[in-house]
This record gives sequence, C-alpha cells and structure tokens, in this order.
Amino acid sequence: VTASTDVVSFGFRRLQASSGGARGAFDFFVTGSYQEQDGFRDHSNGEATRGSANLGVRLSEDAETRFYLNANEVRQRIPGSLTKDLALSSPITAA
Repeated sequence: VTASTDVVSFGFRRLQASSGGARGAFDFFVTGSYQEQDGFRDHSNGEATRGSANLGVRLSEDAETRFYLNANEVRQRIPGSLTKDLALSSPITAA
C-alpha cells in the first residue's frame, strides 16, 4: 500500500493511493488519483480523477490471463496559443 501527495505552484495538487498483492493463483493492483490545478494562465485550470485496476489469474503452469479496468474523468480548460509578442508582454493571457 502506498499513498502520496504533491502540492506545488499555480495551485497544483495531486493525491494518489495504490495497493497490490498476490494470493494463490491470483494477483491484483489498484490505483487511484485526484489532481487539480489553478494554472498559470487565464482559463488554464482543470481537474482529473483517474482509477485503474488489474487482476491476474494463473490458470496452469503454462497459462495465465489478466483483466484490466481503467476509468478517467478529465475536465481541462486549455487557454490556447498566443503570439510571441503577447506571450512576452502578458504571459498569463488566454487566447
């Protein structure tokens, strides 16, 4: 089991937790994260929630299979491109 958090500039925050294990013919790994950011530029904020899991099953000495599940929700505002002059004079501006 692991857990981590990141808090850095421009309102960026991320939380993540993971776990895995094995028992008999089965093994698994699950992880989930939540991330949000205010962004440097106008209209550059966003948030994302992600989760994934996998389950492995050993069917015999020579065969095994694995099942995967992945889910994501991402809401992102992308500020667009700027001219070089505008980027140098007002870098937080959105297009």
